[in-house]
Amino acid sequence: KPASSLTRPLSILIEMDLIHHEIPFGTSIRDTKRTLYKISDPFLKFWLTFIEPNRSLLETGLSEHVLQSIKKTWPNYIGNVWEELSRKSVTRLSVAGKHFGPAFRWWGKGNNGAMLEFDIVSQSLDNHNNILIGEAKHTCRVSELPKLLSELAAKASQCPLFNGKELTFALWIMNSPSSKHKEVFDAEDVVSAMK
Repeated sequence: KPASSLTRPLSILIEMDLIHHEIPFGTSIRDTKRTLYKISDPFLKFWLTFIEPNRSLLETGLSEHVLQSIKKTWPNYIGNVWEELSRKSVTRLSVAGKHFGPAFRWWGKGNNGAMLEFDIVSQSLDNHNNILIGEAKHTCRVSELPKLLSELAAKASQCPLFNGKELTFALWIMNSPSSKHKEVFDAEDVVSAMK
């Protein structure tokens, strides 16, 4: 369908809080064509991801086949949920002693023309020149943490949006290593922050 014919139906779904639009950090809904529409309700998202596409198989009793299919895509599904929870936790956490506003993803072209994506980007509430850049991951080893932070800083140096900004880096690791680092948040930190 032409995009112009979808405006009203999408507005109704947004008003009903069934979907939401996602735009890259630092852009406005009015000045970007990079808007993504995502399902807001977690139960509806689960249903449309796993149940509806496999409905005929479930109706014929092939539930074991469906379960095996779900197990293959489950890590990716949980990764997306973890990213969303990580972004939502940013306003409730102190990162490097600073407080940040709502977090967004950012995607676009880097200084070298290559596509870049950041899971978590937020602006400091105290210093608008300070930007938080974070990455959400399922798991990693303690020995990998410095490398992940270094790679995140190197990737951020390629983003034109961050030129001249003071950057704070952090990681959201769902199953974090037992060793605590001030720039690493795990599932327990996120759940505690969301209470």
